[in-house]
Amino acid sequence: MDRLITDIEDATQSLPGLFGPDAVLETVEGWDSLGMALFIGIVAERTGVELAIEDLQECTTVRDLQAMLERKGAVA
Repeated sequence: MDRLITDIEDATQSLPGLFGPDAVLETVEGWDSLGMALFIGIVAERTGVELAIEDLQECTTVRDLQAMLERKGAVA
């Protein structure tokens, strides 16, 4: 989970420690189409798994995002 949060922070250019596993993604500043695209690139580079924006839009919280990544084989 820590790696996932770091990846989200990197993609959204957020300061470390501003949100945790139960954060609602739409409330994370920078979690917009650009932030999601950057996150997709980070995941693809690190795991080789290609995600779609729609995959991310199905997730409400960081925990939901973690579960989706696990299902896709891109454990973050």
